[in-house]
Amino acid sequence: MIATAFPSIIELLEDSDFGAQPAAATALPMIAKDVEFRYTVGAAIPSIIRMLEINDLVGQSAAASALSLSKLAEYVEFRDTIATAIPSIILLLEDPQLYAPSAAATALSKLDKYVEFRDAIATAVPSIIQLLKDGGEHVRSAASMALSKLAEHFPSIVHLLKHGHSHVRSIAATVLSELAEYAEIRSAIATAAPSIIQLFEEKDSNARSGAATALSKLAEYAEFRDVIATVIPSIIQLLKDDNSNIQSEVATALSTLAEHAEFRDAITPIIPSIIELLDGRYWYTRAAAAIAFGKLSQAFFN
Repeated sequence: MIATAFPSIIELLEDSDFGAQPAAATALPMIAKDVEFRYTVGAAIPSIIRMLEINDLVGQSAAASALSLSKLAEYVEFRDTIATAIPSIILLLEDPQLYAPSAAATALSKLDKYVEFRDAIATAVPSIIQLLKDGGEHVRSAASMALSKLAEHFPSIVHLLKHGHSHVRSIAATVLSELAEYAEIRSAIATAAPSIIQLFEEKDSNARSGAATALSKLAEYAEFRDVIATVIPSIIQLLKDDNSNIQSEVATALSTLAEHAEFRDAITPIIPSIIELLDGRYWYTRAAAAIAFGKLSQAFFN
């Protein structure tokens, strides 16, 4: 009975109503879980790939296509066909439509699990990095997400710590801190730690704040803590910044660092400064201070 619905679902992939196509693309990976229907789903993959070229108002069709293909890649018999779509998925990272870039980043990170796709994705890393430098805000966000998932390609990210724009340097530091999740490359990331620390010497407080956030994440791993300890005073200084966003980020970073016993003596003197932020002008500063104070209470009194 379910099989009789396939022709109708597949026809929706060519439907002129932009809402119908994403629904069909989303449904097919779920249907493919049943081996009985997999051949029929495979025959529809070229139609899903064609959806990558559709320009609707917010990129819903292209986004659904990229995500659908990344899920269908679970089945080895589909991978040769899906491989032909990798360049088109990469192009979506710079698509001006709302949903396409982040969907492409998510899809690429999932596809990178499969050896058949890695060479194609690796060749795209310079292009993804270029988007991080030159793209609009939502494109940079998507590119950052993609790079943080593509751990083995991190040397190009390290180079961005020397980029001419502080915003890019800050993002690169954040991405590297996320890549530290992968134990096999932590020693290499450790060699980049001095470059992250150098961000504290910049006049741009956004770059310094980005470095503080990155280091608070790296502190999860014992091998980074000695070098992080050397810049705790620089992080503390950022609490005096006039930018309330930076105050919020730094309060959060310091409360995260306080989870580690070796940093607590240095952080203890600034607890009154974080308490003062509870009376800050902006709600987000007060909220960040409240959460930070809660974490500090746990760290010091549990």
